Formats: sequence, structure tokens, C-alpha cells
Amino acid sequence: MKEIEARLMFGNSLRTIRNDRKLSVRGFAKVVGYSAVYISDLENGNRKPTLEMINIFNDKLFLTEEELKTLQKGYLFAHPENVIPLEVMYYILENNLIDALKTLEATDKKGTKIKQLVK
Repeated sequence: MKEIEARLMFGNSLRTIRNDRKLSVRGFAKVVGYSAVYISDLENGNRKPTLEMINIFNDKLFLTEEELKTLQKGYLFAHPENVIPLEVMYYILENNLIDALKTLEATDKKGTKIKQLVK
């Protein structure tokens, strides 16, 4: 999957979530604390999503488990520099390991512990 296609996959998922809640781009932006232009750029695949923003969306919009996983999946595919085999990505998503990995990354700036886990 090409990076732009992955960002569009995330954007389409975000648009669906916004539409399901009957929010305009501006209304959605106000709820989650981002600008309408930024949300529009995300929906149109012009910006890469971040894990922080997904967490904010989850906190502010009370995403369903399926919605959260869809956004997380879009995030993983939109960041090709994080080359991970597809089955590993699904395992990460199914077992809610993103927060655990984020915490590990935050506490291990040099990546020493992460490298030890991979060996």
C-alpha cells in the first residue's frame, strides 16, 4: 500500500466517524481541539496522523473499539518508515499494544530496550 493511499484510508475512516456523529468539519475540529483546516487535511490524506491525535479523538469522541482500531490501523499504514510485517501490525492492534509501545519508546530514548525485545 502506498503512503498516500494509507493516509487516505485513515482520512476516510476519520470522515466516516465525523459523519456518524453528524458533525461538520468545524464542529468536529472544535470538539477535538484541532483546526478545521488540519482536520480537512487529515481527511484528504494531506497530513500524516499521529498517535497523540488518535488518543485525543478517542478521549473526546468516545470511539468504539472498532473505530479506534480502524484509526490505529490507518496510522500504522500511513507511516511506512515503521516497516512491520502485516501480521505483526494486526497482532499489535488486536492486543492494544500501541500504548505499551508508546510508553516504552518514551522511557527508552536510545532504543536499547526496544532492540533487546526484538532480538
